[in-house]
Amino acid sequence: MIRWTVPIVLSAIALGTQVHAQDALQTCSKMQAEGRLGPLTLLQCQCNYAVAEQELDPDIRALLFDAWHTGNNNMAKVEALKPRSRVEKQFKAMERALRKTCQ
Repeated sequence: MIRWTVPIVLSAIALGTQVHAQDALQTCSKMQAEGRLGPLTLLQCQCNYAVAEQELDPDIRALLFDAWHTGNNNMAKVEALKPRSRVEKQFKAMERALRKTCQ
């Protein structure tokens, strides 16, 4: 039984990584096509996506990725999340990680 579990888990991890990369590429490509990347390159955008995915809680991440993908301004929704200090800490941690990882 354990013999079969390891390949299944490894396949799920590989699939998850592939889905993440596909989502990042789709979102960043859409932003690029719409002229919303600013000074970022496509690779920097994908790096930012990966860092956000790692650093942010699912509720914050969902609002951020929705804004990136659709262009909607979700800042009021982000600011309404509780506790506020959690949101601020995560964005600061993400900013530090972006400087280290994506420059």
